[in-house]
Amino acid sequence: MRANAQQLRRSEVREQLRTLVRLGTGEAVPTLREVLAVLSWAIVGDQDCDSVKDAFRDRGASAHHAVHGYFSRVLGGGLPPAYSERSPLLTGMRRSGLGFVSDLETDGWLRDTNGAPLAVRVLAGDPDATRPDESERDKRGPLAGSISPLDRVSTTQGEMTFFALGEMVSTDEDPERVSDGLTALVRGDGSSGSAAEVLWRQRVYFEASDALGGSDETARRLLDFGHVVELLALAEVAALDGDTILAVSDLIRGLNFLVTGFASPSEGLIVPDPACLFARDPGSFRPARPSLVHSTIRPDELRLQVPDRGMVREILDVDDVDVELVVSGQQDLVLRITPRMYEAIREAADFQGPVGQGVAEMNDLRGFYGRLAQHVTNEAVLRVADPDSSPPALVTINLPQFAPRAGL
Repeated sequence: MRANAQQLRRSEVREQLRTLVRLGTGEAVPTLREVLAVLSWAIVGDQDCDSVKDAFRDRGASAHHAVHGYFSRVLGGGLPPAYSERSPLLTGMRRSGLGFVSDLETDGWLRDTNGAPLAVRVLAGDPDATRPDESERDKRGPLAGSISPLDRVSTTQGEMTFFALGEMVSTDEDPERVSDGLTALVRGDGSSGSAAEVLWRQRVYFEASDALGGSDETARRLLDFGHVVELLALAEVAALDGDTILAVSDLIRGLNFLVTGFASPSEGLIVPDPACLFARDPGSFRPARPSLVHSTIRPDELRLQVPDRGMVREILDVDDVDVELVVSGQQDLVLRITPRMYEAIREAADFQGPVGQGVAEMNDLRGFYGRLAQHVTNEAVLRVADPDSSPPALVTINLPQFAPRAGL
């Protein structure tokens, strides 16, 4: 409990937790009671002082380990699924994928801390980093480098530090020990918790962001949101009515590709014919086909705003986590861009390939473009968005003109 509380007092840890909470609130608006409950569970879990003392009396340093750490519990670790699913905030935070996103450098540190920054070696429980003045004999043993329960993991070979687990998997000559180590690394010890590699990634996210290039870079590498940092920064600029011209251009490029397969923003926001839009599955792995263009909207008719306005912003200190794309200043022509939606749009703009994003986000897109088709004037000429042309382009179709025959 003390170890969890001590870490959560650190500004670096709180900032990383704030990013997770903001992602969670992009899914649903949490209550203060819900936020406090998540923090309480992260520190205490289902234990009380007596049970902690009794466990330490009976088992010593191996009584508690990383499964009981705040970085696991803050995402619902130890909670029955029926309980964790009742919290929209917790559900949103878990959708971040923290701990399940592989990163080559981070995972390499777990298996071999040689060459890792000193701070990472301390997190792993490397005795050469935590007890540099001890003799080599005192540095041996599965818990020799441990300085807190947060650097220990449970295996069928007993409790050991992250460092000792990595050493056992990488260098041990006993096939049974190696097999047990790999099981703990990938699946967990089978009785009390998460896989060691999941716990390790979670702890590195909170406590070693500097080693990965800062909090922004850590979020990109260890969360299942490659553009969450850009969205949070864009929401702050939009809330202050700042310059969002380039951001709007990126959104146009991504949206155009999602609905037509034509990614250029030069023509503005393309509104496809409703029949072509509903025949297309935006974001799917199905190739886009030529579609009729209902109309186009110039970039200067689009602006970004944040959902919380008016009295909400006057009364509360709002932490914006999403933005709204408004067409021609009409509040009924608004697309709310949540973290998951923004991820799909940016992936489409950057990679110009299928993004395979969620059904809910793609249904929101269909509803938005359906409203646009009802309110925006149809084009005078017939144009087709053709992603199959080289390069993809908007093609104007000239229909034949028939002159009346003389005398008729």
